[in-house]
Amino acid sequence: MLSLLWNMKKKEDKKPPPYISVSQVRTYLMCGMKYYFRYFEKIETSPTGPMIRGSSVDKAANDHFDVKADNGIGLKRNDFVDLAVSEHDFSAENAEMDITKQTSRDRLAEISKKYHTTHAQKLTPLSKGSVQLKINGDIGLDIPVLGFADLITKDRVVIDNKVRKQNRVNDLTKDIQLVTYADVANFSKVGIALVTDNKTPKAEIYTAQISDDSKSLVRERIKLVRNGIKKNVFLPAPEGSWYCSEKWCSFWSICPYGAG
Repeated sequence: MLSLLWNMKKKEDKKPPPYISVSQVRTYLMCGMKYYFRYFEKIETSPTGPMIRGSSVDKAANDHFDVKADNGIGLKRNDFVDLAVSEHDFSAENAEMDITKQTSRDRLAEISKKYHTTHAQKLTPLSKGSVQLKINGDIGLDIPVLGFADLITKDRVVIDNKVRKQNRVNDLTKDIQLVTYADVANFSKVGIALVTDNKTPKAEIYTAQISDDSKSLVRERIKLVRNGIKKNVFLPAPEGSWYCSEKWCSFWSICPYGAG
């Protein structure tokens, strides 16, 4: 099976994208085989319940901050929640849900209310163009780095919205996404606007100053990933990793390190 996969990736139509994104880097670092299936084979997978709850809040937040950049207020709470729920209902049709669609819908409504009463009020966009800002720049690779920052605030903080189970974040000075965006767009402070994905959501904003050393370290990690991709090195996830399982990996059935 491995030899077949290695031969498959040598075909002319099996090429990585002409850019590198933070999502690609994260996927590769998590599991090289997952990167291969997603970006070389271009195999589509269904979104999950947690994914659509997060993307639904993102959609409502983007529209809210677009409006807030114009009028200084943004969307009303009911409009914010309705927009998020509408996005959820559309996406849930083809999603692999972790809970029932109705339960997910109700939970999203509470998550959206919490986001609106906290982060949506505290954060103010730098400008209308600072919402879902396209990041496209050079960090010394043979291809550009591409991504989208959720928000740049009037205080020049790069903000990423997160909806996740636990109310905690890892060291932001090592966060590949935020540090890369700060590096390419020339900012020095980043933050995560977090809301927990549970029955009684909690909200917190975590921030950190990003030094030149942090930017250099993240650049080197991305360069290592890029070099691995160019050399067609796709290592599997470490043995025993929780995400290397039938429950968490969409490619389990075809991966030679899974059931393939």
